[in-house]
Amino acid sequence: MENALVSIILIAIIVFAILTMAYASLGAQEDVLYAWMAFETATEERVNTRLTWVNGASNGDNIDVVLRNEGAVKLADFDRWDVVLQYYSPAGDYYVKWLRYVPGTPTTDEWTVKGIYIDYDNLIAESYEPNVLNPGEEVVLWLAISPPTTQTSTKMVIITVPNGVTLQRTFQN
Repeated sequence: MENALVSIILIAIIVFAILTMAYASLGAQEDVLYAWMAFETATEERVNTRLTWVNGASNGDNIDVVLRNEGAVKLADFDRWDVVLQYYSPAGDYYVKWLRYVPGTPTTDEWTVKGIYIDYDNLIAESYEPNVLNPGEEVVLWLAISPPTTQTSTKMVIITVPNGVTLQRTFQN
């Protein structure tokens, strides 16, 4: 009888341990599943994001960069975009600058959205979802720098949106 009671207690402890480990394992698998789903969502958003270069023009301390959203993802949160500019000053000095976003008029080493257009060449402004760069729309970024650059020097702009998609382009103008 003593052995039977000890055996029942040991079996109960073993069953409890097995169920506890199984529950912990299922919880870990659920965590991995949710992490994988988040990864897939972020990857899908990156795959469906496509910014293309339209134009870049400078007049010394101001540079306009025109981009087109040719992807399927709406882009906004401009304060979370990164803009890096590499350029030469008229004296021949080389500069690499990260520009800070401001919602209004930019001052030294800042940038803002000058406008969002359905067609920038014909100045047809967006009318659907203001301040959101929808697929097919074009955005004009106004970069203010100091010291100024020249129109004939080569400049490189690197733009990264919040989901990690980056556009890098060199231009002269």
